[in-house]
Order: sequence, then structure tokens, then C-alpha cells
Amino acid sequence: MLPEHDISKIEGGETFMKGVYLFGYDGHPKMHYIGLTPSQASMVKFLFVGQVKTLLIKLSSLVKVSSETVGPAAENLDYFEGVGSWDAAKLKQFSDAGVGMYEIIHSSNQMLYVPQGWLTLETTLPGAPVHYGIRKAFFMNTEPAIAEYESALMLFKASARDVTKATAILDSMKFTE
Repeated sequence: MLPEHDISKIEGGETFMKGVYLFGYDGHPKMHYIGLTPSQASMVKFLFVGQVKTLLIKLSSLVKVSSETVGPAAENLDYFEGVGSWDAAKLKQFSDAGVGMYEIIHSSNQMLYVPQGWLTLETTLPGAPVHYGIRKAFFMNTEPAIAEYESALMLFKASARDVTKATAILDSMKFTE
């Protein structure tokens, strides 16, 4: 249903394209996660059991606002790992400053779409001893998806991470016939 971009010709891409994964979280209040999706790709998650509070953050807007308010310290991955410890007041401050955020309660038998290159903060909610489901990551070569992927790639470069494969994926998205 979504315009999936084929990366099977890139090293590891064929396995990525075929991959569908089970995921599971400990019961409340043990699980708290912050990060990008696998390979910074778009993702759909179907939750079979449990309930997870998810905050989706548009990475490009977070980088822009953080760079303006914090300066160069906000231009690498280390800074963004701290976002998970921000309180509601700080999150609201950044939302008011223009950071795109969506809060979702992801419940059993629901599917959640996470856009390409977006940051996720996830916390399990009470009511189930475990939380589990399946997820499928994929790339899209729409202009907004490419822009968000570029924001993530910029952070990886600034953090001295190997971006060889990510650059090949980006190039394939930009130069699709």
C-alpha cells in the first residue's frame, strides 16, 4: 500500500527488503527506549499484546530547533540520546518552538506507522506482563521521506559513524528512474 523503495541491489539490501521481525518488551515500567528505526527507514509495527506509549519526533525539526537553541552540541547523536530524559515541560518547550511531535498510545491489534528518519521514544504501559508484535521496515523515495533520511544521515556523519551504506541508499532514493 505504501510506495516501498527497492534497495535489494545495495549490500545487505535484499535481506532488509525481506525482513519482518518479532519484537518484544518487558512489562511496565521496565521498558523505555529512544532511537531511530532500523536503518532510519519507515516502519510499520503491529502490536499483538500490550500497550506502548510512543512519542514520534520529526528529526529534521528537532535538529533545527536544537541547533538554534543549544548550538553545535546538538549536531551529533549523543545529544539526541538525552531527549528520552526530557520532562514534559521541556518537550512542550521544543514543541512550541516548532519541533514536530505526535504522541500515540499503541494498543493491541493496532498498527503504527513510523515515518522514515523520525525519532521514537517508547514506554510500556501497565496492563500486560509483556508487549510484543511484528515490525517491517522499508524505504520510501518521496521528497519528505528523503529529507528526513538526510537529517538522520547528517547526524551520523557528524558523529563520525560509517555512512557508506546509508549514502548508497540515499543515492538510490534520489536517482530512481
